[in-house]
Amino acid sequence: ENEKNIKEIENEKIILWINNKKKEINMIYVIKKEIISSKLIAYYLYLLQNFYFELGLPKNKIRFRKLKDEEKAFYAKEAWDFEVLTSVGWLELVACNHRGDYDLKEHQKLSKQKMEIVDEKTNEKVLPNVFELSLGIDRTIYSIMELTYKEDKKNDRTFFTFKPIIAPVQVAIFPLVNKDKLPEKAQEVYNLLKSCYDCFYDSSGSIGRRYRRQDEIGTPFCITTDNQTLKDKTVTVRERDSMKQERVKISELQAVLWKKIFG
Repeated sequence: ENEKNIKEIENEKIILWINNKKKEINMIYVIKKEIISSKLIAYYLYLLQNFYFELGLPKNKIRFRKLKDEEKAFYAKEAWDFEVLTSVGWLELVACNHRGDYDLKEHQKLSKQKMEIVDEKTNEKVLPNVFELSLGIDRTIYSIMELTYKEDKKNDRTFFTFKPIIAPVQVAIFPLVNKDKLPEKAQEVYNLLKSCYDCFYDSSGSIGRRYRRQDEIGTPFCITTDNQTLKDKTVTVRERDSMKQERVKISELQAVLWKKIFG
């Protein structure tokens, strides 16, 4: 199964820092030239890189840097740091250590219990190795917030370009005004969506202020009920980054939002 998974990503690229240069290199080349010591480690480094892409870190701000012998932990046979470029410089987000058989060897020695397994190909006893990914949650959140923070002077606003899948609020629902049965209709939309998405209902202040408040916390989509809603059962869906609006039938909202948020 692992061989099949590795085969599928052979032509994908991984971003490495080599000889003081950042390079995007095909996985098949990395594996054949043993730039990374094993197929399995290369595969999991690739998965880690793509995980951070999914969180919204841009390609031009990340890299894997191989640690020198004097930088590695004493037990590490090989070590890579996954780093992101922030305003304070390159910041380590994940320590990736090939710990060899150190852990199980020590456990075996102290517990007096044999930890070997039989290699199915050679029928020999081997002591499994450990590959460790140690991820810093606080650094990750800080990096995402810094790199997705935007200032839009033309429209006098600040906002976060969070990927919809990780936004604290995915959908905000408003009535255009607090009269003419628009709040009741907005509440209906909120009740329709709240079990599927992280939703927030807001009816305080002007519609412009409500949009700005949601921009500031990175809400990707805002839905507004207006007088047209009462006529044809459609609402406006506003997209955060472009501020463009489209009308969508209430009956189609769940499917439309699912596609926008989860792809």
